[in-house]
Amino acid sequence: MKRLHAGDGLIQLVARVLFCALLATGALGQAGPEGAANAAEEEFADVDPYTKGKPELVKQAGYVTLQPFTFAEGIQAQDMVEILGGVELLWAETAHFKICSSLKTYRSKADQQENDAIDRDIAQLARKVSTFKNQRGATLDPWLRLHLYALRLERLYAEFCQRTGFSDADFPPVGTKPGMGSGPWLGQKLKPTVLLSEKSSTLGRFTRQYVKREESYSQRYLLPGGSMFFGISAEALRENGFELDSALHCALAASVVSNFLDGLCDNSWSSPLWLNIGMGHWFCRRIDERFAFYADGTSRGEGDQHVWKPRVRALVDNKFEYSWADMLATQEWAQFTPQAHLLIWSRIDWMMSHDPAALRKFLEPVAVKLQVEKPEERAKALIERAKAGLLAGFGKTPEECETAWRAWVRKNYDR
Repeated sequence: MKRLHAGDGLIQLVARVLFCALLATGALGQAGPEGAANAAEEEFADVDPYTKGKPELVKQAGYVTLQPFTFAEGIQAQDMVEILGGVELLWAETAHFKICSSLKTYRSKADQQENDAIDRDIAQLARKVSTFKNQRGATLDPWLRLHLYALRLERLYAEFCQRTGFSDADFPPVGTKPGMGSGPWLGQKLKPTVLLSEKSSTLGRFTRQYVKREESYSQRYLLPGGSMFFGISAEALRENGFELDSALHCALAASVVSNFLDGLCDNSWSSPLWLNIGMGHWFCRRIDERFAFYADGTSRGEGDQHVWKPRVRALVDNKFEYSWADMLATQEWAQFTPQAHLLIWSRIDWMMSHDPAALRKFLEPVAVKLQVEKPEERAKALIERAKAGLLAGFGKTPEECETAWRAWVRKNYDR
């Protein structure tokens, strides 16, 4: 089956949008204004050059399929083809994700930290399939980029589970374990979905169709049937000064972790915003500390903008007033100051220093669907649930967490 090209379509979906704060039509096989008919556009190989399309190598590399598939409930491959406007698309279904990519060839920006990280990832791919073994990070063709992001997403999923004390075994088929959600993917019935878009207009077409608003930078969304979706544009990142592949990797990790939290045990976006922010910062900074997305105002200028530990230590030493109780009560994006971003990240760092069982006990009362509608009732419920989680996981009230965390920072963070 040949890879599919995109055109135009029309489907109505119900949406929920999380605000992200960083900052051609034709029949099947015909190319729109951004399609392969445009001589300036890169054409993708029809068959993956690494697995050669051989079923045994596809399986060995860890894929369910590299052929077009049903993206989410009611969104067939043909629908994607008709919506995305003629761009070239590659497809990968892994154990825990469905991925669609229009990312084009990436060439090294001579950043040694990034090059080393890419080479390590390619070496990990080579341990699965030997055809990757002579590749290096200087040039990443579209298929290799797809393989790298599939690897990275699966690794993120595994680390999230390991760090939070959950496993696939905790989420059996629908209805067989009450309280753990509606399906096997962290409690979701459908696999998480990811759109890696080279161009902003491609992501915009998707969101215009399915979200009923045009978002050309990035978008988190609940697709029909319960698939937690994230889409991002590499072009939008570049236009904001983030040209490295590492920046795209970090932005992806931050938002996908938020999707994990908002879908965990099928809690229907009931995870507190401060937790999503802090966990997103924590996971993406483990990839590359230079890129902490959705952390407005944390830059301190060239050179040391990404060095957060001394800045947190200074806030603690100077008795900066943003307590754990204040953090739990912070409910709106506009309330998160630069200092709040730093402190929330550090508090997640403290939480992650504990045994994963503690994180799981914390999350169990937090990852439950809220049954309240009024904003004031929701805010109160989120605070009470977080308090219950802190007591269950760490045996402490917010005030006691404050004392323990401050002592931990003084011990572990240099001035």
